[in-house]
Amino acid sequence: MVIGYTRSEDTAKMVKLVKERMKRHPRIMNLIMDTIAHITRKARKALEVNDKERLGELMNINQGLLDAIGVNTQSLSEMIYTSREAGALGSKITGAGGGGSIIAYSPNRTRQILETLTDRGYNAMKADPSTEGVLT
Repeated sequence: MVIGYTRSEDTAKMVKLVKERMKRHPRIMNLIMDTIAHITRKARKALEVNDKERLGELMNINQGLLDAIGVNTQSLSEMIYTSREAGALGSKITGAGGGGSIIAYSPNRTRQILETLTDRGYNAMKADPSTEGVLT
């Protein structure tokens, strides 16, 4: 897994943007949000059965919906497509959007993705997810 990052944006600004879009297009936005929730459930199942290809595909579909609600930027989009071209099975923004970070998933091409992103001038690092959640 690779994390790419750019300057961060104001989370409050992104939340406001999405709320305004919700007011203008409530039916469409609610359908998108419901679909994102459904994708999240399907992605969890893909993780549970170690279906890497399905997980990547779901990440890419989810990213398209995040674009639709307006939380992507050109620099993040460029990193997303660069990581996919380098072999990521899935790549999407993470966090509030509007700047910040992407996650690129490809268990077998992590080094290539990392090198491609850094060669093109992006900030990127390898990430090894924990099998443990938040400890209470």
